[in-house]
Amino acid sequence: MQKSHHCLRSVFFFSVIIGIVIPAIFAIRYLAGVKDDGADNLLFSVFFTFTVSCCIYLVDMPIWKFVIKKFPWKTHFKKRIIGMIFLSNLAASVVMFLVYELFYEVFASLLKNCHSSHLIDHIIIANIVNVIMILGFESSQLYRYWKDSIIKQEQLQREAMEAKFEALQSQINPHFLFNSLNVLVSLIRIDQKKAIDYTQKFSQIYRYILDTSTDKMVTLDREIFFIENYLFLQNLRFGENLKFEMIINEKPDRLLLPPLSLQILVENAILHNEISTEFPLMIQIRIDADWLTVRNNLQLRKDPKTNSGKGLKNLNTRMLHLQQSEPVIEKTEKEFIVKIPLLHLE
Repeated sequence: MQKSHHCLRSVFFFSVIIGIVIPAIFAIRYLAGVKDDGADNLLFSVFFTFTVSCCIYLVDMPIWKFVIKKFPWKTHFKKRIIGMIFLSNLAASVVMFLVYELFYEVFASLLKNCHSSHLIDHIIIANIVNVIMILGFESSQLYRYWKDSIIKQEQLQREAMEAKFEALQSQINPHFLFNSLNVLVSLIRIDQKKAIDYTQKFSQIYRYILDTSTDKMVTLDREIFFIENYLFLQNLRFGENLKFEMIINEKPDRLLLPPLSLQILVENAILHNEISTEFPLMIQIRIDADWLTVRNNLQLRKDPKTNSGKGLKNLNTRMLHLQQSEPVIEKTEKEFIVKIPLLHLE
């Protein structure tokens, strides 16, 4: 219903335009001194041209639909244009002949003063206008196809980015699980009670991982709660040799960052540095302006564990997918510092 109404509106609007423009051209020529094209009855000329335009447009529509279906734009563009011009011009000529004959029978005297009294002149004008209509229609189709292709391309890129982002985020869970189970195995050998506590706490924090597995961003307060639990597990293993300090001067529930960002950075510090009574590891988390800064004293292991560096690369890629600034990594003789950009919750 809406489509038919839109079509009728288009027919009426286009026919009114043609009905006014063509007689106006002839009227201007008449006023300029071209006496062959009489314009004694401009209103009748508008009425005649409007009628012809409506009829041609209504006949053209099924022809265009047939040609469009027969010759798709992508594969048969030339055949489509040629077929549309040939068939619709043939139909336009027939329509003009029939309308002309009808008007000649009813309004013979008026028709003689309408532009030109020759039928062939009207058929030529009808065909020219028809070609203009076809070119206008195809141009609008081309523009619509171009716009749709851009939208589709952007959608495909967005979907690909979403899939890549989810793939990146899913890498964290197995990585965290693998490392946690390694810690648990070590604790079972050392202290079974601590291993039980570790297992209970681990089940709680892994719930957080599952809950945020599809989230692109989480609030900082949730991340802090998670990392505190995570460090509790690590303290069961390292005791006082692992120290932790947090300086948060802003409301963490109004700040956003990718989930498990802190876990990646803290785990990275634990993995690469020696942690012992002689060399305790100090990890500090603080907010500096719009950045979350994680720093630790640098005391690299003499026998560093095998690590492909996927954690920081993963975090960096996720930041780029979220159209945020990349994490800033600074390394001095005494410290290793990573800064993560924060977003403010609106």
